[in-house]
Amino acid sequence: MNFSRIAIYSFLIVGLLGCFSLPQYAMNGIGLMSARAVKIGELKPETGNGTTVRLQGKVVQQVSLAGWRMYQLQDSTGKIWVLTKRTNVRLQTPVSIEGKVYFQSIPIAGQDFGEIYIEEQQVKTPTR
Repeated sequence: MNFSRIAIYSFLIVGLLGCFSLPQYAMNGIGLMSARAVKIGELKPETGNGTTVRLQGKVVQQVSLAGWRMYQLQDSTGKIWVLTKRTNVRLQTPVSIEGKVYFQSIPIAGQDFGEIYIEEQQVKTPTR
């Protein structure tokens, strides 16, 4: 009888845990999975400057700037540049981030070659 109860509870726990979807990418210590991540391909210039989004992807390029870094984040729908102050970003590393969407217009000869980018928000760690 005791064994049956343990077996039933075990199956219930495994079944309940199986209902939760696990994140596809590492979380970098940030609890960002509370809201759905946006696909990079869904971002458009009309998204709105300053709109906060969550993104998941893999770091595929990096560039250092004076006091800043930029890295290119890629998911299955596209790539986007991310402006950050973090120094621990590594190539080919999966990340989840939260940041603000911006569009930089670059008009040349009557055409706009502007590009969308993300300014990564600094995550505040709680103090104990």
